[in-house]
Amino acid sequence: MSDIDTFEQFCVDNEFSRQANRIIEQRSNMAFLDAEFNDGEVCSVGIVIMSPDNKELTNMYSIIKPIEHDFMPSRLRKLTGLDFNVLVNEGQDFHKVCHDINNLVRQYKVKNIYTWGSDDKNVFELTKKVYIKNNDAVNVTAAFEFFSMFKSIDDAISSYLVSTNEPISLNSLAYICGAANVCEHNALEDARCLMNCIACVRQEKVDQFLVDEYKSYNKKRNKYKRSRRASATAKLVPQTKDGNFEKIIVPDSMKILYMTDPSVKAYVDDGVELGLLDGRFDEYHKGVVRFDEYMKGGKFL
Repeated sequence: MSDIDTFEQFCVDNEFSRQANRIIEQRSNMAFLDAEFNDGEVCSVGIVIMSPDNKELTNMYSIIKPIEHDFMPSRLRKLTGLDFNVLVNEGQDFHKVCHDINNLVRQYKVKNIYTWGSDDKNVFELTKKVYIKNNDAVNVTAAFEFFSMFKSIDDAISSYLVSTNEPISLNSLAYICGAANVCEHNALEDARCLMNCIACVRQEKVDQFLVDEYKSYNKKRNKYKRSRRASATAKLVPQTKDGNFEKIIVPDSMKILYMTDPSVKAYVDDGVELGLLDGRFDEYHKGVVRFDEYMKGGKFL
């Protein structure tokens, strides 16, 4: 690593440290949000408000009516526990849900809405564009004021806890912080899980043994990823006459779908880089153990 790269990394680490300290020392109400997605549209959202003394003040959960989609893949039905008919019959209008979130954060004088990763904000933005396309923009844009309050904290908290530049999953964070249930894929429960984890960090109740174990796990995981990348590269067969590899174009909706599961994010990244996204997600996923599985004796395949 060059001196310039070292200095740039030093600056990044310092910024993450400052961000983490601001969260840890915050003396105002905080909001934690999680959303579930249906192929690029928000289908449910949960938000929890926490007081400066780390107590839950209130929460909100909403199922959102589809805007353009008329289908929900079986994988997402299984993951979220939601059915497309439920979204249609019980879901609320996206615009109304956004108004409700605006009113909630105003009532509790929240300055930031914390999320674990940027997927939630990105899919909210995508859903907003779809909604505006199908409705009168003049009458709906005011409902989206809270979008500017989104703040992803996975980088900063991951760096603060386990000294890694690669964000850890919410699953792993929950296990390190002693949560009884990890990553439920229910928007409200995952928002509450994040709140409890941040409360644990703020109160310095994180188990150092689990932090050290995660660092060991992460080294093994990265080694596994490198070996899988090398293996995948070796299996590539030229697809064109000039010997170049034929790139496979991946729809944004598919990227979003798989980005919501941190345990396969690395494979998506590798697949985009290598042109390998040909449906072998399940094969790769079977080889990657989550941190909680690793702590129970799980092995990388």
